[in-house]
Amino acid sequence: SAPGQQEEEGEAGPQREPVIGFEIAVSGLKSMAVHRISVRARCATAGLNEPDFQKLNADAMHPLRWSDPLNSAPVLAPRAPPPLLVPQPLTIPEGRFARFAHTSCLLLRCPMFKKAHPDDADRDHPVVVDIKPAGAPDEDYRQIPLEQSVYCPLEKYGPCRMVFNLPHFHIEARTRNTTLNVVSAAGPPVFTLP
Repeated sequence: SAPGQQEEEGEAGPQREPVIGFEIAVSGLKSMAVHRISVRARCATAGLNEPDFQKLNADAMHPLRWSDPLNSAPVLAPRAPPPLLVPQPLTIPEGRFARFAHTSCLLLRCPMFKKAHPDDADRDHPVVVDIKPAGAPDEDYRQIPLEQSVYCPLEKYGPCRMVFNLPHFHIEARTRNTTLNVVSAAGPPVFTLP
């Protein structure tokens, strides 16, 4: 078909409609960075030999020559959301976890805490909990040692983890996969007063 046109079969035979635009999907852009995208186009027509892309002197009059580049406006790639689920703080149920009531503690629920097998030990779980003082920068996150964390699946909430003996009374918590080294966003600031 002629450049800029496409054929469609209709009741009266082939019909030609102009191509007025296109859409492309671009992946792999670095987040929070400005990118400029340049696009070249050409027709693909049967019966004509394509020009050799390795030749330095391409024929400017060849029917399959590339178009001049179309440059986009600068595009700011958005901030990518953290890949893991955010741990949600829970109110400690009445009559549960009494042995931790004298310490600064926090009950968190997150589907990422679920064990692959019920008999797995806590030390084998790749998802850990990091905490920092509320409002502090991300560099202040510290991992909660497994000795200060207890896995506890609750019927109403699903997989949970009780963390205790926390060094701060007002904290933000996040989950982190130690195998893939990916993190979640921070949960809401909470108080851990006993």
